[in-house]
Amino acid sequence: MMVGALAATFIAAAEDTALDPRMGVWAGALGDAPITVCIEAQGYGRYYAQRDRLPTALLPAGTSGGDYNLVDDTGTGEPWPSPGTWELGDPADDTLTGVMRGPDHEPTGAIHLRRLSPPLTPRTDPPLAGPGFCDTEAFTAGLYQPPRESVSEAFRFNNHRYRVRRVVSAYGTHPLRISRPELLDDATTGTHRNRTTPRPSPCCEQTPDDAAATARLNAVLLAALPTTVAALRDDLWTARLRLLDDWGEGSALEEWAEIRLWNRHWLSIVEDSEVRRGGETLARRVAYRTWALAGGALLDLRDWVEDPEQMAALLHSVRVRALQRAAAAGARDDCLRRLEANDYWQTGLAPDGLVFATAFTEPTDDCGAEIVIPYLDLAHLVSEDVQQALCTELGRVPDTTAGGCR
Repeated sequence: MMVGALAATFIAAAEDTALDPRMGVWAGALGDAPITVCIEAQGYGRYYAQRDRLPTALLPAGTSGGDYNLVDDTGTGEPWPSPGTWELGDPADDTLTGVMRGPDHEPTGAIHLRRLSPPLTPRTDPPLAGPGFCDTEAFTAGLYQPPRESVSEAFRFNNHRYRVRRVVSAYGTHPLRISRPELLDDATTGTHRNRTTPRPSPCCEQTPDDAAATARLNAVLLAALPTTVAALRDDLWTARLRLLDDWGEGSALEEWAEIRLWNRHWLSIVEDSEVRRGGETLARRVAYRTWALAGGALLDLRDWVEDPEQMAALLHSVRVRALQRAAAAGARDDCLRRLEANDYWQTGLAPDGLVFATAFTEPTDDCGAEIVIPYLDLAHLVSEDVQQALCTELGRVPDTTAGGCR
């Protein structure tokens, strides 16, 4: 009986709420400032001014419809005292008018709005489900600042050339900065490329496969750059940008990638992602990615060591070296415990060897480790084709008797 009574209460409340004519998305002005407003179930809502894109909560005030308290988010989970109230009348022909009053209840600006969302239909589901007006494109589109793209001058990595593409945008007051390298030389030969006619380098002939490998890699590297507002609303970036609300107003997301190794066989990059507010890092993630230039496949470098026992011994030596390095640096006991228990290591390539790195993400963590295994020490453990490539890069030949390179 109690369950039935609660359900009846929910349905009745939902029907009452669904009939509220103010529910939906509205655009107009508060005084002279253009604003966008959403009003959800039970009278809750948000609004932002176009000039600052800073969402402010609207909380129903008392029991009379159309009265709202304004609540500014401090970013700490505690609201500021209300900067004022709104008094909205009933809509007429998809327009909505009212007045904003300050803490002293004196009028501070007239409100004039027009409806953006379609009219509502009665609903029978519980109001807690909510229609989600504040999550629709009609409300959030104005929160995205159009992305601005810039391109750096050309840089060199060994005999290869690349440049950095950067996109700057924002969601509300949360800046977003993303930068990625763009390869300017053919991936395997080092042949210079431009937007018109390729110019062969003195050492190498350009082949269609080289150009195709570069195009494939650039497509992957630059895929993270949102160059339109529509791209900003794709699932990945929308999720990340909205997560910034957890860090409060003024937090910024920056992502960048740096080339760690680029030779005749592989391209290896390190991707960094940080959420910051002021000078403080709130969250951090580092990821390593490596591609085979012949074919452009993304590699899992742990597959290079085919023997499970040899891989287990290698990971044990990596853990021991990480612990020794942390202890010599005076690391905390909890850091040493984390390294001792760590069973996942990212892998990448550096000029001097195979990189094993922790995947710790705590922003204040000084416990992260990166251990490099020299290629000569690795050559006798890897598969035959990898050994051939390693020895070639080292200027040596495979040792078919003892393994490794000579």
